[in-house]
Amino acid sequence: MHTRYGPGVSIPTENGAEIEALADSNPNFAAWEQNEPHTIALLIKGRSGGASTKHLYRSGTSSTGDHILWLASGVTPNLRHDSNTGTVTITSSVSVTNDTAWHTLVATWRPRRLELYLDGISRANSTAANTNTSDAFGIYRWGWGFSTNRDFNGDIALILCCGACWTGHMVRRWHADPFGFLRPWNEVPAL
Repeated sequence: MHTRYGPGVSIPTENGAEIEALADSNPNFAAWEQNEPHTIALLIKGRSGGASTKHLYRSGTSSTGDHILWLASGVTPNLRHDSNTGTVTITSSVSVTNDTAWHTLVATWRPRRLELYLDGISRANSTAANTNTSDAFGIYRWGWGFSTNRDFNGDIALILCCGACWTGHMVRRWHADPFGFLRPWNEVPAL
């Protein structure tokens, strides 16, 4: 779907499902160029069980890819950003518990600033994030897993990818009403 904030997708998943586009099927995956700010917002509901490390998205060819959002120990959001001069990893101070409740999870990046929000509140950030990414990168797997079986175990009700870095105010508005935030397009149903 097209929104004023960028492309979005609403795909219900369960029990380790994975959303994938082929890496060479450009432009069928979310991609950014060097130095381009972006925001990735997800509406998720975790489930108990499954892999202890649950990956929500990644760019790159392996579990050490350049840009990854994952739940360490199955519950704590972690965001990794790799640039041409080093890697920055930030960890949320709050966990996504397996309470079968919906949570909003937002990752933002702009030059020199990486930030991770959970349920509308900034939980971790780094001003040490490097100026630009190593090159253009694309995220083409969501809830992904390799032979390590690290699929996200739960539901992803909405993924929104934007070519802009959201402010804290925008993140709070998104958290308050993820689908309503996208109106007046009315292209997505109520949860």
